[in-house]
Amino acid sequence: MMSGAMEITSVERALGMIMACGIGPFVKARRIELHMTQVQLASRARMSIGTIRDIGQDRTFRPRLGSLARLAAALDLRASAMEQCVLHLPRAKSAQASAG
Repeated sequence: MMSGAMEITSVERALGMIMACGIGPFVKARRIELHMTQVQLASRARMSIGTIRDIGQDRTFRPRLGSLARLAAALDLRASAMEQCVLHLPRAKSAQASAG
């Protein structure tokens, strides 16, 4: 098990980063902090490399809750904190345009 004592240590800090930057930049930063490649993260989270890449590049704006739980575990984070944060993110521009 990896130590959570790296740069992103507190839940509050993680939530702040997700809210400020979005889920993609946060996942990428946390993955790099943990010295993991996209392939390693995908394997650990039981997700495809394409999904990890899409999340990291903000192509997947709001991952499903099951995906978030696996991703949080792979990144040594609490799933509930990530889920709450993602649920409060504004919707993607394309979703906003089609809803309006």
